[in-house]
Amino acid sequence: MLQFAFALILTAAIVSGMIRQARSHGWKPIHFALPFYCVIVLAWPYPLMGRFLLPFLPLFLAGLWTELRRLAAMLRSSLRPAMPPSERCVAGVLAVLAVFLLLFAGWKILIKGRNELLSLAADRGKALQEQLQAYQWIRENTAPRDRIVAYEDPLLYLYTGREAARPATISPAFVYLGRDQGLAEDAAHMGDTAHSIGARFWMFTDSDFTMEGHTAVITNRLAEIESILPLVFHSNRDTVQIYDSSCVTEPQSPRCLTIAPVLFPAKR
Repeated sequence: MLQFAFALILTAAIVSGMIRQARSHGWKPIHFALPFYCVIVLAWPYPLMGRFLLPFLPLFLAGLWTELRRLAAMLRSSLRPAMPPSERCVAGVLAVLAVFLLLFAGWKILIKGRNELLSLAADRGKALQEQLQAYQWIRENTAPRDRIVAYEDPLLYLYTGREAARPATISPAFVYLGRDQGLAEDAAHMGDTAHSIGARFWMFTDSDFTMEGHTAVITNRLAEIESILPLVFHSNRDTVQIYDSSCVTEPQSPRCLTIAPVLFPAKR
């Protein structure tokens, strides 16, 4: 809640500063492009959309700087000895609050944010070492024409030369609405991807769908699929597994009839 409140206050200050600056120096094309661009970003099928606002970062910083200068001038004026004590008290409280917010922002970005990035980089480095073992197995045990289902499909293609596809693209609706219904429907169609591209193998890692929140719905669905497919490879620390997905591509095969309803629950 504290972070949400801070973000709300910061956003209000940025918007107010942008409007004030536009009135002083004129409205520019970037001001008119921003609302249309935000509509596209909000509808983008990927929850981590903050990076798409980087082109507007100079505009946001200019608006924030404009509003901070205005607020600082108001506080200095209210803190003068000639002002009534009540007004100086209110100005002092606001000044302390403003300093606290700035310190909190600096801590979150420069210290907490940096430490989180360093931790994420270390975790990704360890995960990649496990994935490299899987990529080596794929190069040695699959044909160049074989297709594979993998969450990090571009990375698999770059290391192995095999075509790959992500098992599902999760709609961002669950992020906005906070409901798992649409998420469960997307997860139920994971087998459709492997079937459509004729994937011979399916690669799982412990970091699959972490960008989408790694919710219980997705985790349970992945575990359900893993439990019925034949395992053909696992890494040293068992954080990466590769399964034979021939039953996904040929569900009508006699040996696959019993597990087909689990692979394609949306078609029951």
